[in-house]
This record gives sequence, C-alpha cells and structure tokens, in this order.
Amino acid sequence: MDPELERLHHEEAALRASGDYDGALQGLDRMLARDPRLSPAINNKGTILTMREHYAEARPLIEAALGADPANAVAHNNLALCLHHTGHHEQALTHSEAAWNGGYQHEGVLYNAGRIMLALGAVPRGLELVAMGFEGSSNPSEGMAFLQAIARALDVDDQEDMRRFADELVAAAEHAIEETDVVLADPPLGSFLLRIKVDGEWYAMRFD
Repeated sequence: MDPELERLHHEEAALRASGDYDGALQGLDRMLARDPRLSPAINNKGTILTMREHYAEARPLIEAALGADPANAVAHNNLALCLHHTGHHEQALTHSEAAWNGGYQHEGVLYNAGRIMLALGAVPRGLELVAMGFEGSSNPSEGMAFLQAIARALDVDDQEDMRRFADELVAAAEHAIEETDVVLADPPLGSFLLRIKVDGEWYAMRFD
C-alpha cells in the first residue's frame, strides 16, 4: 500500500472506530479514487452500508470484495445480510454458512442464519440457531432483540401466543435454554414479559 493510501486507511479506521460513519465513507471514497480495486476499502464501504441497512447499495460492493478475496468470511456474512433483506433467502443461507465455516464464528452470524431459516419456513431450526447465538453471548440484549423481532414476525401478540412461542423455543434449543416463563408486566396493564434462562441468568423481553 502506498504511503498516501496507508495514511487514508488509518484515518478511515479511526473514524469508523469512533462511530463517524459519514467521515469513514468519505475516507473510503478517497481511497477508492486512488485505487478502485482496493479490496479492503471496498469491503469496509460495503460493511458500513450494510450496518446502515442500505442493502441494495452495499451488495455489489461486497460481491466485488468477495471476488477479490473469496475467503473473506466477514464479507460472506455481510452479503448474507444483503441477500436476506432483499428477499434472496436461499442464496443468503449459502453465504451465512460460508461465513461460519470460514472462521467468522460470532453470535451475530448465528442470529442472522436463524432469521434466514425462519424466512425459509424452517421455524424450529431458525429458533435453534438464534438460541445457540444467545447461549454464551457477549451481548445478551442483542439476542433478546433478535428473539423479540422473531416473535413479532410470527405474529405473537398475546400471552397464549407467547407461551406457545416459548415452548417452541425450548423444544428447538433445549440444550441452550434452561427455562422460560411468561408473566404479566405492570404497568401498563396488558403488558407481559417472556423470560428465558440461559447459563443460569434470566433475560426478559416485553410486549405491550
């Protein structure tokens, strides 16, 4: 990497680490103006666009990054997200598996794979993958957010539905989820909580 590209790379990395994604995107564009085939810059731009949920815009960038480096497991995960959110679930699953098998064995990969399986109608396997991601997670609140999104996607909207969902979750992932219960939450009247026990700790999601 030439000295100017290296300088721009360090600046962009610092901006991305600080959460200044607008600045990081500008830095990446400057890098790509100097070298349009620079794979790390292409991938990082695609990653930021994926994080911002600009999936259609991110997809060709991530595909280009994979063209330059087919073993890039993070790029496979990003492409899985793009494909899933644009309705290409079977292709998404292929890239999600490539991400995991390529060494990117992060709970987020399991969450995403679970949601893809649910989109394909494989509810038990989808719930199992999400629960596996939640087990031992470094960020349990993220796992609960995924479970809540899945519950809403499955039209869970009352206590009876929630108890059925809890039973399905345990049946799919009994090795990961030790116990569940559904309790009323007050206030407000009519709200309830689904609580799940993982690794000896209780976590809850609220439905109003």
